[in-house]
Amino acid sequence: MGGAIASQVAADYGRRVRRLILIDSAGIPGVGAGRILGRLLQPWTWCPSRFYSTLLGDILKAGPNVFRGIHHLRGFDVRPALKRVRAPTLIIWGAKDSLTPPGHGAMFADRLPNARLEMVPGARHLPMISHPEVVSRLVVRFLREDVKPGS
Repeated sequence: MGGAIASQVAADYGRRVRRLILIDSAGIPGVGAGRILGRLLQPWTWCPSRFYSTLLGDILKAGPNVFRGIHHLRGFDVRPALKRVRAPTLIIWGAKDSLTPPGHGAMFADRLPNARLEMVPGARHLPMISHPEVVSRLVVRFLREDVKPGS
């Protein structure tokens, strides 16, 4: 849910956001709550196996809040706010993401005025876990780019 929140913050408080990085972001409806819940409960469809214990621990800590979050996220649509984001934005998406479909990455890129979409081949929903070298390289390159003030 962090990408949806970060996008909304960048839209609402743009002068405070110099750059934005979204990785397999939520914020575009289209995956039903039951489908999301089913996928969350079957992490092997979207999550690298070495991340399972962390995921399970987080779900147990959050308790019922996980279900509340899914319910709220299901109806949250950040698309209307995206046109107000002025910060240069890097969008990184796992090409095999089954939790937030790759087409959603293209929707973000189409609506953000100053964005670049990078697909990570073979990655699912957490490319920073499964392909850390690729994601790190993309992030570092993006953060080193010259950005003109006001762009």
